[in-house]
Amino acid sequence: AFDEGAPGVKMLIVKRPTQLDLGRAYLFKAAGSLQVDMSEAFKSQEHPFYDDGEMVWDFTTINFSSVFALKELSEEIRNKTADGCAVIIAACDVKDVGEVKTVVREHNHAKELQGSHGRAKFAFMPLFDEPPKRGGKGVKQCWWYSFYRFSVMAKMQIAVDRGATRLKLLGMQPDDGNAMTVQEYPALEEDL
Repeated sequence: AFDEGAPGVKMLIVKRPTQLDLGRAYLFKAAGSLQVDMSEAFKSQEHPFYDDGEMVWDFTTINFSSVFALKELSEEIRNKTADGCAVIIAACDVKDVGEVKTVVREHNHAKELQGSHGRAKFAFMPLFDEPPKRGGKGVKQCWWYSFYRFSVMAKMQIAVDRGATRLKLLGMQPDDGNAMTVQEYPALEEDL
């Protein structure tokens, strides 16, 4: 969102149902962990807020306070983006992911809002009955692989949100001396 010029980000959470199946609660848990991780990264002057000791994003421009019902999502996004800030849906019930993605796409394609309102996004990729369990071997055990994988998938989702109907994922073949880079693309293809 900041790379696209948003002056700030508002993280929204669709209200947790009172009868939430614990097997579907992982997006809510992840949203809470995300807020803690981002705060700690900012305080420690680490990525993604700092690059070589220079602040590139200000954590204080991210607002995590909104919780609302799913039926209010469209209006909430419209109101929260009126100042040009981006809205990111950080959590919802897993069964509602499809509806949330539809509302986000409708907001981003509304011609009357383009140029005056910020964009809406969602911070989750899955539409699983339960969180995926990944065992890691080779490059997948490296600390950076999860970030690499998520970054590629996020870029793919952005392309789809912008209207792409097909995607081509290209990998550059490095020299054989770079063992980890040689492994990362095949590992990503396997995960996809």
